[in-house]
Amino acid sequence: MFILKILQVTPFFPPDIGGISDHVYAISKNLQLDGHDVTIIAPHKITERNNANDINKLIKIPSLYLLPWPYSTLKNFSFPVDLGMRIDKIIKNGNFDLVHTHGQHYPTSWLAIRSSKKYGVPCILTIHTNFALNPKRLGGKTKIEEYFNKLVFARILGKTTGIIGLTANNISYAKLYAKGDKYYYQISNGINNQLYYENSNKRVPFREAHGLSNNTPIILFCGRFEDVKGILEFAEASRQLASNFQMIKVIMIGNGSLKEQIVSIIRDEPNIILINWQSHEELIKYYIMSDIFVIPSKFEGLPIVLLEAMAASMHIVYTPVGSMPEVLEKYPMKSMIKSCTADEIYRTIEGLLNNFEVISTNEKKVMNYMERFDWRNITRQVEFAYRQTINQDHLQ
Repeated sequence: MFILKILQVTPFFPPDIGGISDHVYAISKNLQLDGHDVTIIAPHKITERNNANDINKLIKIPSLYLLPWPYSTLKNFSFPVDLGMRIDKIIKNGNFDLVHTHGQHYPTSWLAIRSSKKYGVPCILTIHTNFALNPKRLGGKTKIEEYFNKLVFARILGKTTGIIGLTANNISYAKLYAKGDKYYYQISNGINNQLYYENSNKRVPFREAHGLSNNTPIILFCGRFEDVKGILEFAEASRQLASNFQMIKVIMIGNGSLKEQIVSIIRDEPNIILINWQSHEELIKYYIMSDIFVIPSKFEGLPIVLLEAMAASMHIVYTPVGSMPEVLEKYPMKSMIKSCTADEIYRTIEGLLNNFEVISTNEKKVMNYMERFDWRNITRQVEFAYRQTINQDHLQ
């Protein structure tokens, strides 16, 4: 096998929570398992300890983060303290076959793409989401990002060799601004399907361990407690549901800046359970034992929690943002909410609960559909994209 030396440049990496963090971690681990030499660059706050990680060759770059104003999402944007000098040096001296950057909105990606172009190293950019700024608007699109696309995004794309989009929507978005010949690859997020298959028959013991009967409808939310995830609207809808349907349990797993507001909304409602982030092994148990997964986001890329809920054969309640409609198109158990409001969420779940006995699962059909999202298959596609991009760059 042809071994590659790859540099991954990401704005988030464990212990950071979120889709990009999980995506880069899983891809890097699987590439290493295949024998490739993988180095990861990720920022860390200069005020925080540089946490250890089980990934070899992880380089943390001291960075400054923006204030969460006028949009709370701005707190996720970081700038290297040295303005990219270390990233530039690593790419210059690293003898990498390819640089893989993640997220077009982040300065770490811009700097790595610039240095890759400067030193003639093939570079791929993965677009995880089209918009990432306004957490209160469905779809997240703003005038600021439209200007960004014309002034910055187009220039970024011009310096890349290849572009990965998690879905066809991401690819179409990139093609609006990219100039010149590019290689485009549609490569999804992924999950470890085997973990869900192995636990699919443990619904009853998982419930019993939490003191829940097999007849209790369980509604699950798993994500960051931030505006963009629609968590406040879901909390309000959950309070009303728990009041009107005494037999249900609502489980919210996560953490974030809105936690205190959520606690205030649910008002010690006994049928709503608030749980901090869990290990992946524990999360699988919650997916398996739950019935309805709610993801009322205002904008998204392709959330891994969605794939995890699908792998557990849950009924998905979702907003039509990002890649979710595309991914769920052939998934048999879903209900769309047109807008992220408490009333819309309530009415949709109310309809499911009123017909709870007819909510059925087709595990075999789901398993067949989910195979395309297994990390091993995703990694093979990434390896193909790497080799094709490298070969094309050498030809040029």
